[in-house]
Parts: sequence; structure tokens; C-alpha cells
Amino acid sequence: MKYGYFDDALREYVITTPRTPLPWINYLGCEDFFALVSNTAGGYCFYRDARLRRLTRYRYNNSPLDSEGFRVYLRDGNSVWNPGWQPVQAEPDSYCCRQGLGYTIIEAEKDSIAVRQEMLVPRGDNCLLIRLTLCNNSAEPRKLQVFPYLEFCLWDANDDGTNFQRNYSIGEVEIAPNAVYHKTEYRERRNHYSVFWSDRPADGIDSLDTMIQGMFRKERLCDIIHNFIYFPDTDNGKRVKVVASYPQYFAARKLLANLLTHSKPAGDGKGGTYFGTTGCGKSFIMLFLTRLIIHETSLHSPTVLLLT
Repeated sequence: MKYGYFDDALREYVITTPRTPLPWINYLGCEDFFALVSNTAGGYCFYRDARLRRLTRYRYNNSPLDSEGFRVYLRDGNSVWNPGWQPVQAEPDSYCCRQGLGYTIIEAEKDSIAVRQEMLVPRGDNCLLIRLTLCNNSAEPRKLQVFPYLEFCLWDANDDGTNFQRNYSIGEVEIAPNAVYHKTEYRERRNHYSVFWSDRPADGIDSLDTMIQGMFRKERLCDIIHNFIYFPDTDNGKRVKVVASYPQYFAARKLLANLLTHSKPAGDGKGGTYFGTTGCGKSFIMLFLTRLIIHETSLHSPTVLLLT
């Protein structure tokens, strides 16, 4: 099967289908800032060091492959798609990716909406520029919503890809009208941060919707208030309140479900799990789990031995 061809006049390799056997990568950058961009707008960027100064996340063994990257999604009525095809895989009417010397251009059209996504690392600036051009080729006015997307990497690419319990608990961002600042460990262990910026203010941030649909769901919020708030003793007399984080809440709930599944006489008595990642909040998980166990009537007044 033929996936593309060389354009000698423009010195580009032109990819004519997003369904390449593997992601076909272009290497962008010069001086200190670099990006690897695939023919579906997947990839990552880094500053100077690809491991220790990784700016955006990329999972090499993801299924499907090439899921993270520099995506721009479009909503056209009930249709959601993106010019790079992955990961939505909504079929475009036309597609073309031009991999040039230091730049990548992806063009696609669907339902008479043409999109051109250009990516370039300019000389003298430590950034990846993404320019999006939309064209309505239909005879009717169209109302589109545009959603840019990326995942920040917590700097050390190796640690980011292995130490999940810790890293999913410590990410820190600051939201501005037209920017998201990634500030994890800034002025604590590091003297740098990264920015995801747009030339116009955002209408909203999806993380708020995630919070509303997640932690603020009515039944879940009541559960958290009832079972997942801890008031530790302090030496200075100040009242301290500890509320479970997302990973702590779901870990404690899943541990209890596992214990109930394996409880005798119906089970084998081997419920539970073990993990030992530093900084993920294991002690609080055990405290919250103990409270759930004590309140679980089907366990008939269990004895809990807590080691921390």
C-alpha cells in the first residue's frame, strides 16, 4: 500500500492517509527547543533534554498508538473531529500531511469545513507555534467550537511514565484568560515552568467540567463529606482538615470493593492490594479505608490492624 510520496519542488514528504503502519515522525526544532510531530499531530516537545526537560506527555506503548500530542478538536453540530484523525478517527473527506524541513502541515476537510494545522519551532524562541486556519466551503453559515488539547509531562519523562500514583497527585497548573501555566514543583525543586498559550481568551477549561462531573457529583460529594474528611491532631492547637484526593478516594473505594468480593465464606479471603510509591498518600488511603471497613455492616465488626 502506498502512503505518500516525495514532493521534490517543495522538499516535503506528503502523506496521503493517516493510517500509516506506525506514526511517521517529523523532527522540529533548533537551538534549545525541539518537538517530534507525527502525521496525525501526535508527539511531544522538550527543552534541551528529552528526558529531564520533557514538556508534554507521550506514552510510547499506548493502545492505540500516538494518542497524545498537539490535538485540535472541532465540534460542528453533533460531529466532533480533528484534522489529524487520531484519536477520534472520524473519517475526513480529504486528508494530507506535509512533512517539511522543520515544519509539519496537516490539512483535512469534512462536511465542507476545511482545516489547516501548521506546526513550527521558530529560530530564537523556545516554543512550538501552532497555527489553525478554518474555511467554510459550504453555502451556509456554520457555527464551530474549537478545542486545543495537550497533556503536560511532569518534567522527567521516565518518572512521568512509571510513577503514576505520585505524579497523578501532584500536578499543579495556573489558569489565565488565554493561557495554562504548568507549575508543578516550581520554586520547590525546579526553577522552570511551561505555558500553553492561545492568541484569544478561552471560553472555558475542561478541568472544571471534570471536577463537576467527578468530585462534585451529588452522591460522590455526599460520600466524601461523610467518609473522606480527616481531622488530625496537631501540636499547635490549630484545626487541620484533610480531604481525600481523586486517587485516594477511588483507591479506598476500589480496595473496599475488592475486600468484599474476596471475603469469606463466598470468597478466598485474599482481598486487597499493595503499592509502595513514595508521596502518593498511602497513609491517608489506609485511614479512609479503615473508616469504610468499620462502617461496612456485612463485615460484622472486623478487627483492623493499621501499619504505617
